[in-house]
Amino acid sequence: MEDQSLRDQVEAALAGIPELRGLNIAVAESGGVITFTGFVESFTQRWLAEDMAKRIPGVASIANDLEVRLPAIDERPDPSIAQDIVVVLDHEMPEIADRIKVTVENGWVTLEGQVPTQSQRERVAENAGRARGVRGITNDLVVKPTAGAAMLQR
Repeated sequence: MEDQSLRDQVEAALAGIPELRGLNIAVAESGGVITFTGFVESFTQRWLAEDMAKRIPGVASIANDLEVRLPAIDERPDPSIAQDIVVVLDHEMPEIADRIKVTVENGWVTLEGQVPTQSQRERVAENAGRARGVRGITNDLVVKPTAGAAMLQR
């Protein structure tokens, strides 16, 4: 697939996401590597662009250089962001919430701890990214499967 065609597909897909319409996102492509540059207003928007690109055939990797520039109304102190994330995790994922440590510095969230599955690791980051005021996430959660007694016996 030639470079222009893949870039056009990514740009068309971006235009089809209501939350991303009208934002200043530049797309470059070289050898299947998509690079996003520009500015978005939330971490969720940054994540949506990346997630969309992952689903397009021919995209080998993504360099997501989108900068989150929060509107003034979404600026929040780090303790408020951290508290919101803890509340969401307690509600959405009570079975693992107590194993997750959340650190927030200048709106950047770091997740640490252990979870039993990769899908839970991804869900934790997704839930944390929805908190108002989040600029980015470092997901340092470790997947450590839990084995029941019967499985250990086998």
